[in-house]
Amino acid sequence: MSNAALALKLANLAADSGKPGGRILEVSCGDGRILAALKAKGFAVTGTNFGDYPDFPADIPVRNGVNLLEGLPFEDETFDAVIAMEVIEHIENHRKAIAEMARVLRPGGRMILTFPNGHRVASRLSFLLYGIRKPKRKLIGFDTPIEKSFAFHNYVPELPTLAYLLSAHGLEIEALKASSCKAKSYVLYALLWIPGALTLANRLMLREKHLIRTGHSRRLWRWMMSPGVQCGESLIVIARKTGLAPVADKETNRHLPRWAR
Repeated sequence: MSNAALALKLANLAADSGKPGGRILEVSCGDGRILAALKAKGFAVTGTNFGDYPDFPADIPVRNGVNLLEGLPFEDETFDAVIAMEVIEHIENHRKAIAEMARVLRPGGRMILTFPNGHRVASRLSFLLYGIRKPKRKLIGFDTPIEKSFAFHNYVPELPTLAYLLSAHGLEIEALKASSCKAKSYVLYALLWIPGALTLANRLMLREKHLIRTGHSRRLWRWMMSPGVQCGESLIVIARKTGLAPVADKETNRHLPRWAR
């Protein structure tokens, strides 16, 4: 799926997730095509960009020079939906990025994230054969200036860790979708599903005691074995802000390493 097609799909998902006429923020909105589509549907839209885009639509408000990790220039609970399309894989501190986007999101609002799918079967085979996952872009060159390193996919999220970070900041995943799937991925998925499902079930249902206790093991198994996660080129995560962050108890602390208790 091209960036243009993904942008259109994301605009439709955002329109379905946000309340009619609601306020929508897109972080690192690029050329503004998603916001333009949402504005045409009646939403009040705002964007941010790290750099400048000369051809950005003049009728769409945008804040340039915004570094997500340094904070968004908006008050708490301002927006009904926050979008970050193919952004988080460029950011080294996912915890800070999610916390900041959650901060400006209203209770009940949706956060929509897309990122390259490092869990797809082709990426797993690449890791098996070469020890390197298969991101969308090439590996970063060692001559790249550190201030330009954000141009590469150095920080592709792991879905289990991303789900935890969302939960820790009061967001619950409502939907997990794929941008597009290649035919060869479906073939590999069919061939490898049974051994993959059994191996993952053994790990999540029997060995990960803390996930079993909190009831997340089965949900995580369903996500990881779904066709979208196994085959999708990019993942689309839609999470709703509940404001209910997990609360640690004595049993939680028992599963922590001694030095972290």
